[in-house]
Amino acid sequence: NGSVTLEAGKVASAFSALSGKDVLSVERLSGGSGVPSWRVTTTEGIYAARLYSDSHTTAYGQAKLLSYLAAQLYPVPEVALVDTYQAQHLLALGWVDGLTIAEALRAHPDRAEWFGQAFGEAHARLHTVPVTPEVRAGLREIREPKPSAYTAVLVHLDYHLLNVMTDGGVVTSVIDWENVRLGDARYDVARTLSILCADPSIRVLPGPLRQVVRRFRRGYLDGYEQVAGQDATTGLELFLEWAGHFMLEDLGGRLDSRAARSIERWTRWWQS
Repeated sequence: NGSVTLEAGKVASAFSALSGKDVLSVERLSGGSGVPSWRVTTTEGIYAARLYSDSHTTAYGQAKLLSYLAAQLYPVPEVALVDTYQAQHLLALGWVDGLTIAEALRAHPDRAEWFGQAFGEAHARLHTVPVTPEVRAGLREIREPKPSAYTAVLVHLDYHLLNVMTDGGVVTSVIDWENVRLGDARYDVARTLSILCADPSIRVLPGPLRQVVRRFRRGYLDGYEQVAGQDATTGLELFLEWAGHFMLEDLGGRLDSRAARSIERWTRWWQS
């Protein structure tokens, strides 16, 4: 439609002006973020880009965090460009080849537990990345509901099948860091489990595919515990309830009444 074409034109203009590269095409990518992602094809390569209209904090903060994670050898896209153009802030990342975990599962459902283990191990590795004072200064911390004692780590809060890439052997990249914060690692585990259990896109899958997701979920917990230890996933009830409320707020007006009631029932299950 016209608005998409107009926004694509803004992305093309900003990218071309800031990078000096000739833009061949700009295609909007699917996803639920409030700020759309675009596939930008140039004469020299392909990039994933977002154009922010708010303060420069989001674009520049994400670029700084991604560069830090890459330095810690965590698999994230390469920051290709972050700059300001006509009061808007462009963040462009190197294009990540391969399959999303969702695509890998569809292609190889028999390997569901194996993919789940790789997915879980990579998630647990994120929670071992040191939180430096500089990293802490740039991120909000989840404080409620607050466990009695915890170590604040980086929590992605959107770690799911479409945001983790694989080459079929290992996890090659974790994308979409819009929600990243600091907090107890169990917030992040609970958020991922809520998506794998209660998200409307999972609930409507036919029976055989739901079985694949269940096997994947078992693999995810096994893989996570192999890195973080078995105690890392104990006492999740408080966090699962929180994750249900987070999902309801995150999906907001995109939920129909039936889907909202389903998530509400799942959330109440975890209430003490």
